[in-house]
Amino acid sequence: MNSTITLVVTLVVASVFIAYFLGDDAGVTDEMVARVAQIAPNLPPSVIRRDLERTRSVQVTIDNYLNGLLAAHETGESQYSGSQQIKKQDCKPAQFEGLDFEQKKREMVLRARRRLNLD
Repeated sequence: MNSTITLVVTLVVASVFIAYFLGDDAGVTDEMVARVAQIAPNLPPSVIRRDLERTRSVQVTIDNYLNGLLAAHETGESQYSGSQQIKKQDCKPAQFEGLDFEQKKREMVLRARRRLNLD
């Protein structure tokens, strides 16, 4: 009796692991893709889905996008073109020297807000 229960439990656990790791969409839902697309509208859904399959996390995929780790096109082209490119004088490394990631992020957000308020 005990061996039968152990066998059944083992089969159930094994099937859950197999479905989780070998599933064709790796647990990525259309809702997850849509949530990332709200933050990154210029990324094709295929790029978003591929990163979600790799990370299994909406937050990590959004962080990857914000950190420039995801390309806008499958070919790896830059997501910015022509007039959208960030001016080099806006990103001087010396401005953020000695700051950790969160402090840099906070400073960049504050500067962007100031620019928006002035325009």
